[in-house]
Amino acid sequence: MATGIVFYFSKDRGYGVIKQDGDDAQVRVNVADIEVPETKHLITGQQVEFEVSAGGGGLLARKVRVI
Repeated sequence: MATGIVFYFSKDRGYGVIKQDGDDAQVRVNVADIEVPETKHLITGQQVEFEVSAGGGGLLARKVRVI
């Protein structure tokens, strides 16, 4: 599992960006990939862990959990 900090998240649009720890890669996150059902949004500055996968146009975060 990778870790990082939420750089940006739009509750209205349901997506955002996580800056991955170690290399500062920007990883896109979709609301559908947040693991905890009652937390269907993220807040800038939250620390998260996630799986990284390659997608069309960049890195994608999967199985995202706030830590």
